[in-house]
Amino acid sequence: MSTTKTFNDELWTFPCDLNVKAMGLAEHPLEEIITLIAETHCSKVYPDTLACKASKNGKYRSITLTVRLESKQQAETLYLELGKREEIKWTL
Repeated sequence: MSTTKTFNDELWTFPCDLNVKAMGLAEHPLEEIITLIAETHCSKVYPDTLACKASKNGKYRSITLTVRLESKQQAETLYLELGKREEIKWTL
């Protein structure tokens, strides 16, 4: 069992809106993957905030999406689920 703290309780106030950022290879449908995971685990997803940016060489893309989180557990679950996807290489 991991004892690593993923969220510093002193820095978070819930509920809150959070810009979720994830990056992966451009060949994958990252927008759809991230949106689906967010819709499954977040109280609200703001689809009009979805932004995509390609890397300089076009090999990678970063996706940003604003979501509403009600609790630390919800935030941790969101990031754990994003981390399980092999298409997603990094999250912020």
